[in-house]
Amino acid sequence: MDVQSTPEKQTNKAVTITDNDDAINDEQSDKVEENTQNESSTGTVENQSVESETNESKEDILEKKLKELQSLLKHVRKKQGIFPSSFRKRKAEKEIQAKRTKLDTSLINDKEKLMHRLKTYSYLYHHKPRPLSALECAQHGWINSHKIVDKDPFLAILHCVECTSDIYVIDIEPGRYDNTQVGNIEKKYKEGLFNWHKEDCVWRKECSSDDLYSFPLITLSEGVNRFKHEGKMISTYQHIPHVSNEVEHATLRKVQYVIRDAEGLSDENDIKENITNAYLLALFGWQHISPQMSGVQCTLCFARSQFHVDQQTFDAFNEHRIYCPWRNSQIARALPPKKHYEAQTLSGIEWMTQVIHIEHALLVRRHHLGFYNQHIKDEVYKKVKKEIAHSYKLLDEYMPRIKQTETIE
Repeated sequence: MDVQSTPEKQTNKAVTITDNDDAINDEQSDKVEENTQNESSTGTVENQSVESETNESKEDILEKKLKELQSLLKHVRKKQGIFPSSFRKRKAEKEIQAKRTKLDTSLINDKEKLMHRLKTYSYLYHHKPRPLSALECAQHGWINSHKIVDKDPFLAILHCVECTSDIYVIDIEPGRYDNTQVGNIEKKYKEGLFNWHKEDCVWRKECSSDDLYSFPLITLSEGVNRFKHEGKMISTYQHIPHVSNEVEHATLRKVQYVIRDAEGLSDENDIKENITNAYLLALFGWQHISPQMSGVQCTLCFARSQFHVDQQTFDAFNEHRIYCPWRNSQIARALPPKKHYEAQTLSGIEWMTQVIHIEHALLVRRHHLGFYNQHIKDEVYKKVKKEIAHSYKLLDEYMPRIKQTETIE
């Protein structure tokens, strides 16, 4: 029986019970710790979940506020006309492009620069027939580089300052190519005026306007003053070749009449041949080079000729370039100096000839008006003189009577 068990058995039993209680306590303690850990873990998860929900709500709020701010900025920009930075770049690009276009246009239509390019074409370029005229090349931005190729000294090398491209222009001497070949060569070169520039060059698609190169607009008085001034300056040369161009007799007489007025000559016989030739050169648009250098030049086509002692004649018309406004009426497009309503356009030489005709008419009218005025003065003088004589006669008749009256008194 358990009650009747021995003390040792009871002790052993007590020890066994104690051990069992300890085991139970340990097990319960482990369970408590496990539960505690589980609760702690559950609390952590719950806290993380709450924190995550809090962060998400903050992001939503920030995103919402950001959208509201962007909407407000957009509204303010639209109302005040302020564009975003993305549009500023495009606007700046457009402004730069517009400025560049404006600069390109000013470069293309700059008359002074066109004349500067045209002036670079030397006698060697004009000496040989070319598929391109110097004027065409200058209008498309090309200058004459004056470089010489040893194998072909007549090969002209043209250069573009803007894109640094070059053109090699050959000469087309008569007999060297047939008409078909010449036509093909000219066509290729005319296309090359544009195409041989680089892609980004301003001259690739544009060229100078034809209106830039024409006869200058000058008044009637400016034309007369130019004629007289250049005639006087050229007449100072010791040697002046004979102008070989035919001038109508009526025009020549009027030129000589104007010469007498300019030189202060009274008789037609006083006009020497070299003086007449000097003024004819002025009539044909030529100007003196300098007092030290005997020769003439044209400031429109830049032709230049120095007079030599053994030079007998000078072709005042053909020495101008073929495109020169002094000889080419289509390029000059000069209006008649008096009747501007006429549709017909003149060359510079034709314009100056009409100016001389008008000046001659004015001088003749002034001359006759002077005679008329002198005649009027003479008539008045005669009338006054006659009246004075009549007064003296009356005085002589009345003087004796006056004396008799004084004696009687």
